[in-house]
Amino acid sequence: MKTSLIIILVFMIFSCNRKDQLILAPLEKMEKIDFKSLNLFPEGIAYWEKENQIILGSYGHGDIYQYDRTNHKLSTLISDSLLIGPASIAIDNNNDVMYVANGDGGLSNRSSIQSTNKKASLLIYNLKTKERMHNIDLSNLYKGDKTTANGLVLDQENNIYISDSFKPVIYKVEHKTLTPSVFVEDERFYGKSYNLNGIAYHPNGYLLALQMGTGEIFKIDIKTKKISRVKLNDKIIGADGITLINNNQILLTQAYEIVNGDVTTGALKTIESSDNWDTATITDKTADNCLNPTNSVIIKDQIFAINSSIGAYLFQNKDQENYSLSILNLKKK
Repeated sequence: MKTSLIIILVFMIFSCNRKDQLILAPLEKMEKIDFKSLNLFPEGIAYWEKENQIILGSYGHGDIYQYDRTNHKLSTLISDSLLIGPASIAIDNNNDVMYVANGDGGLSNRSSIQSTNKKASLLIYNLKTKERMHNIDLSNLYKGDKTTANGLVLDQENNIYISDSFKPVIYKVEHKTLTPSVFVEDERFYGKSYNLNGIAYHPNGYLLALQMGTGEIFKIDIKTKKISRVKLNDKIIGADGITLINNNQILLTQAYEIVNGDVTTGALKTIESSDNWDTATITDKTADNCLNPTNSVIIKDQIFAINSSIGAYLFQNKDQENYSLSILNLKKK
């Protein structure tokens, strides 16, 4: 009986840590899905498990869309006048609740003089009813008018963390009370343009946050709020999204790079750490088929990265109809 119990416990531990058993396959083995939608400019991406839908936030229209993986059709999931620039999306699949970091970069059909670079909010939706549950304003939690909500992640207790690309802060919204506050602030989060961007939660109890303008990653302890810079072997200016593959590996979606003084259309990079993210190394890279990749999401044994076209088209006031999802395979160690 005792031996059987030990076996069951070992099996449970192994099952719970299955994510740690997966690593990225070489990025050169990437596949691609193409789809059309005029001026969609998708920025955020998430996965709705029960409906097998890839969820996309449109920086062009402000709406939330669903891409059906079965029939490969794109349709509007939620249209809400409060949505302007849905930059990041996270879904609590146990409860069918969707969290959206909402800002206004002046690029959406819903942008206005009053809200451009002055909007930072968390919108929460019931996916079953498609109704908005909460609208939580973040714009006045820290001094200064210029603000935009960008990266978003949930921790293991479903507390919500949101980065601000113009203010040197990360916000926290308590899951139970929905009380918003400034979680951390740091002068290193400041910069000339877009700064803090994508953030990821690490099960060892800290956040990994991208500083897009300086090309750095910061490690933020959730309990102590200690902030340290991850020592990288290269700058990652233009870093937009970060997805934790396992405890020691992330996929970076880099919306653009600076190469010999020129701005590129971005890259996908594998970054790995062997010391709990005190230091890290870029171990793989591809720029193939990259057109301003912004975010990615894990779906079973694959990861889907969205090519937004935002830099190459939206920033240039050009129409764009053609979009794609890059598909990368995960394999067991």
